[in-house]
Amino acid sequence: MPGSEQTSKEFGWLYVAAPAVLVVLFLGYLEIKRLKEHAQMIQKHASIKNNELKNYVMTNLRKGYTKDQIRNALAKNSYNKQEIEDAFRETK
Repeated sequence: MPGSEQTSKEFGWLYVAAPAVLVVLFLGYLEIKRLKEHAQMIQKHASIKNNELKNYVMTNLRKGYTKDQIRNALAKNSYNKQEIEDAFRETK
């Protein structure tokens, strides 16, 4: 058939482009999945850290330390003011 050879030449690029597009879509899917898992891990870590901080505050308040003493100890151990105040607010 004279027309079929012309048609295959016109659409030959499709045999290269279609698999390439599929590969790009698959890699995009994998990257999105990886980013979601990473975000969940960070959120879980922050939750654990927050719980440990609240427990530290409650334990030391029960031991008789003042809020300022606890705040100073936490600040010296690289906790920021927001984290410290959140822990105090959540222990009430």
